[in-house]
Amino acid sequence: MLIIGTGGLAKDIAGNISRHYNQAQYVFYNDSETDEEEHFLGRYEILRSKDSASNFFQNREKGFISAVGNPLMRMRLNNSFTALGGVLESFIFTEVKYISDFTHIGKGSVIQYNVIISSNTALGEGSFINCGCIIGHDVIIEDYVSLGPGVHILGNVEVGSFSYIGCGAIIMPGVKIGQKVRIAPGKIITEDVPDNSKII
Repeated sequence: MLIIGTGGLAKDIAGNISRHYNQAQYVFYNDSETDEEEHFLGRYEILRSKDSASNFFQNREKGFISAVGNPLMRMRLNNSFTALGGVLESFIFTEVKYISDFTHIGKGSVIQYNVIISSNTALGEGSFINCGCIIGHDVIIEDYVSLGPGVHILGNVEVGSFSYIGCGAIIMPGVKIGQKVRIAPGKIITEDVPDNSKII
């Protein structure tokens, strides 16, 4: 599998796969001219161009995920690498027993450890759910949403695309969060939040 990015989220993923997966299966991608590292974290092969990524998809493996924190950039990269022949996949590190059988998980999602997801909940494409999050029943999380560590989203909440909810924030039942909303760490949200808002 090709993992796009070599920043903080990629380091989180590398830390997880190093313990539980055959490391030879994973290759990272970074085309930055300022990064001269030969191997990511001294261990993983790094591809440096779209041509090398296309070759990887044609000759080695189709699957990829984006380990990039910015939701809009994550979407653009997913579209770009799909056009190169890649197949967007999800990475779920938490134990399956903590995710309801009645949960829909969109392609390209990354779910870290110790996440609990209740019934009749939907995660959109490219979602990133950090460690220790709890997502209640009947929650709709649209595409390319990012949740920081320890976020609690209670029942019947909607979160619009490209939104970011900071670590430890709590979203109370029935709240609707618009698109491209940023919520600072530790906030308790009790009322609807319109599109493009910042709660700091």
